[in-house]
Amino acid sequence: MSEITLYLKTKRLKENKLIEDMAKKLKITPASYSSKENGRTQFKVDELKVVKKYLKIDDSELIKYFFS
Repeated sequence: MSEITLYLKTKRLKENKLIEDMAKKLKITPASYSSKENGRTQFKVDELKVVKKYLKIDDSELIKYFFS
């Protein structure tokens, strides 16, 4: 598991969110969200904005894990 996928899963669990919750928020299927969280497919920019807000990810964390 890569650093980013581990971070996302840990952050999601810390916020007590299920894969189904994330998928519903992004208006995608749970399988699609799982693929994104596990690094098999990439998040779109608009999806990242939603994930950032929903999981309370601050800007420095977003940059560290998604853009470094």
